Amino acid sequence: MVVAASPKLMTVDELAVMPDGDRYELNHGHLVEREMNAKSGYVAGKIFRKLDEHCERTRTAIAFTDGVGYTLRPEEVDLLRKPDASVVMISRLPGGVIPNSRFDFSPDLAVEVLSPSDVTFDVDAKIQDYLDAGTKLVWLAKPQSRRIIVHRPDGTEQSFGPNDEITAEEVLPGFRMTVRDVFP
Repeated sequence: MVVAASPKLMTVDELAVMPDGDRYELNHGHLVEREMNAKSGYVAGKIFRKLDEHCERTRTAIAFTDGVGYTLRPEEVDLLRKPDASVVMISRLPGGVIPNSRFDFSPDLAVEVLSPSDVTFDVDAKIQDYLDAGTKLVWLAKPQSRRIIVHRPDGTEQSFGPNDEITAEEVLPGFRMTVRDVFP
């Protein structure tokens, strides 16, 4: 994760009109370039596909790929997160419609895939931002160790190794995935 030098703090609306704004998140006014290597991109894609297949089957939620922005809390005009994959319950979509731009609320499930350029402190802060805004589950996938760490709002964490089966708990009832299936 690379923090780009910017002459002034930005808002979500200013980021939206930047020509290459889709390459960035906004962390309390600071541009943060989203970088992903091939392995991290592969893992994010596999996780998205598993989530999307379940969402298509049950029709209770929609899975999104990376690049979809969440302002988390509309009053914070300087914070925009873009998880590597995410899920939103259909019942939470305003008027049942997917917005043309970003979501003005947190996802129900956010997935972050660790990349070599990520800084632990920044990743931890991002996870906490999701949880503080109401995200029910955050998965942190670690390609190097082939593990997924599940973070919950009550502060508990659970680590799943390659042979473990992971669920999306109450977010996606019935969803099951063996961890090794998403790692190369």
